[in-house]
Amino acid sequence: MALESMAELTGTHPEIWKDHVSQLLTVISQVMDSSALEDGTRSSAVEVILSLTVEMPAPVRKAPETASMFFPALIRMLMEVEKDDETWVNSAEEDEISATGPSSTAIDALKRVSVDLGEKTIVAIIQPLIG
Repeated sequence: MALESMAELTGTHPEIWKDHVSQLLTVISQVMDSSALEDGTRSSAVEVILSLTVEMPAPVRKAPETASMFFPALIRMLMEVEKDDETWVNSAEEDEISATGPSSTAIDALKRVSVDLGEKTIVAIIQPLIG
């Protein structure tokens, strides 16, 4: 619930992060990377940054943590799939229904952040990651 409140607050008053974008990206990326946390918690963490990219794209675009931490965490979430085929099929169907699974969250986030930060920025950041 706290992360959901942060996302709402960020959408309403993004200026609170003006001097703390790097720290926010660091903390949120760590939450995103923690597979021990519930999928909903990780999705809520992503939502905080997505709220910020809508309202204040320039500071997010300029922060080095966007390329060094946020996008790598997003890519790792994208690649989180079950190793067992049968389990994967069932979890993929559940993810489609709930849309809170790590890979579903990452797909949606990549779509949204590419609009907010611009395709040119996204390609420059992601190209070295997928290399």
